[in-house]
Amino acid sequence: MFGIILFNDFAKLNEFFSNTFFKKNMRYFLLLFFIQVHSQVIIQDSIYIVTRGTNEKRELIADNFNLYNKNITHVGIGICKNNNLLIYNLMPTEDKNNLIIDNLLTFFNRDNIYYKAIYSCAINSSNMNLLINKLTNLKSINLKYDYEFSIHNDNFYCSEFVAYLLNNLEDFDFKTTISDSCFEYYPADFFLSDPRFKLVYLNQINNLIKQ
Repeated sequence: MFGIILFNDFAKLNEFFSNTFFKKNMRYFLLLFFIQVHSQVIIQDSIYIVTRGTNEKRELIADNFNLYNKNITHVGIGICKNNNLLIYNLMPTEDKNNLIIDNLLTFFNRDNIYYKAIYSCAINSSNMNLLINKLTNLKSINLKYDYEFSIHNDNFYCSEFVAYLLNNLEDFDFKTTISDSCFEYYPADFFLSDPRFKLVYLNQINNLIKQ
């Protein structure tokens, strides 16, 4: 119980991170976090946008390009399979395929994360089948991370990848944003333009949050 309470209170968590007891039992506390989130928010007939925010990317990405939430620096799309949330996201890697399939533990197991949020949207079985088939096909090809952040090539950055998947479903039509410098892009928080995506989990270090 103490571990679960701890992960709901980042003021205490900040202080506890440097504690030797935490370091020795970090895997245990991460497991409690996983169980807590999974039991609270995972529903079979929904898709999930799983987001995180890191200090390194906030000024570079979120502050300059996000429209609704200045704390989101990375996004992935999640579906429930065999009672596990699988999070598909694009990241720069040395592998031939830059498509990463995370679970909650691995997605949030990054340095300097101060913001974690999960949004859900109920979809029908037809859309779910479309999404699963598209993801199955994408796993078989070598997707490349788009270092140019261009929507006019065959590569993807994280939010572009999620927007591409959603726009392949029925009743979703996310548009790009054009910056003052005429840069066309999908911001990391693009999905928040659709009120069907509801916040179902939030965990943050309050003194680092961008209002």
